[in-house]
Amino acid sequence: MPFSLHGTMKFLADFLNQAHTGEQAVVGLYPEEFAGLRVRVSFGRGIPAHVPWIAFLAYGMEVRDGYYPVYLYYKENEKLVLCFGFSEENQHHRQWRADTVKGKPRVREVIQNPYRYGDSYVYKIYDVREQNGVRQICYGNKQVSEEKLKSDLEQICEYYERSLSL
Repeated sequence: MPFSLHGTMKFLADFLNQAHTGEQAVVGLYPEEFAGLRVRVSFGRGIPAHVPWIAFLAYGMEVRDGYYPVYLYYKENEKLVLCFGFSEENQHHRQWRADTVKGKPRVREVIQNPYRYGDSYVYKIYDVREQNGVRQICYGNKQVSEEKLKSDLEQICEYYERSLSL
């Protein structure tokens, strides 16, 4: 059951499709940048990740040392979560602006016993569902348009830019 997106957000459909294959290679398969941010994708190393991710990084930020917008795909729960993410390994000296994440739930509050990344703040959470033999990204009971997915990602990237400018 493939996902299908055709425009700017095609990489998201490719990501969700690949997450169900066990394939971990990403070189040359995903855009190098989005909205001026470096794109990094992971499906695990050696064994498939329980929570594959796509991170969007500013200059000076790294997945292992930084904070950044990130898609987390909780395959078992069929949830795609767009988060105000940050490194689990190293706490970066800078963080998301307090007014940006204030009142936002953490992943562990919306996904019971998340395998990882439970402290990340949720911006949007989408259901990944099968309808009429095709997987779709849904919000509530409606399929999310590609334009809305792009808008949501652009908005969190704008929050990121403001947070970086402090």
